[in-house]
Amino acid sequence: PFIYFVARKKLNSKWLKRSVWLLILGGSQGLMGWYMVQSGLVDVPHVNPYRLTAHLMLAFTIFAFCVWYAADLTKFNSQSEPRKQELSKWLKILFGVVVVQVVWGALVAGLDAGHVYNTFPKMYQYWVPPEIMALEPWYQNFTENSSTVQFIHRSLAALIGLMAIGYWVRLFTVPSSNSAKLWGGIIFVLVLVQYALGVFTLISHVQITLAVMHQFVALLLVGAILVGIYSIRENRAQTIL
Repeated sequence: PFIYFVARKKLNSKWLKRSVWLLILGGSQGLMGWYMVQSGLVDVPHVNPYRLTAHLMLAFTIFAFCVWYAADLTKFNSQSEPRKQELSKWLKILFGVVVVQVVWGALVAGLDAGHVYNTFPKMYQYWVPPEIMALEPWYQNFTENSSTVQFIHRSLAALIGLMAIGYWVRLFTVPSSNSAKLWGGIIFVLVLVQYALGVFTLISHVQITLAVMHQFVALLLVGAILVGIYSIRENRAQTIL
């Protein structure tokens, strides 16, 4: 498709640069996938957690760029956003926390951490697992200790849930556009669905369908937050979902 659009001169300089950037990212994802597979999948179906995390984050990066570029191609109607700076800050912070959560979600998958402490809300009888700092040096626990990684993933999920609720409530306590309320509502619903899927994935000992849905809704959530940021940034209300 890229060659076709270039040959037909359908891309101006801006979109040509963006298309080349996506092409580079796509090629990089292929190389990253090969590099990840080199770490395992020979005798035992297991790959290096760090490489798996890098592979997933590159996929999310490609998706994020596609969403942002698609928003640039969407028809908008002009509408003022009364609390543009405040609402944009809320969403950018939420986006940052969600990105961190996706990283730890990949580590959960890479370490098979979803197969330990399959109870909710407590981790068996504990709120905090006793082996949370069992590894030496101490900093390895945050990325290599299955119990600690799951605990961080749980904690970030609760934080994101509270942030989504806070943002949703804030939209109705200050002047805000219909566009902000719309995307705030979509984000709020997606966070609730994602939280529920995370819990059911955990207590089902990582039933594969639930796990795939959990990852898919994470993509939708990232996309929704980005569109929310874009719509506020442009001071516009979206007319097409």
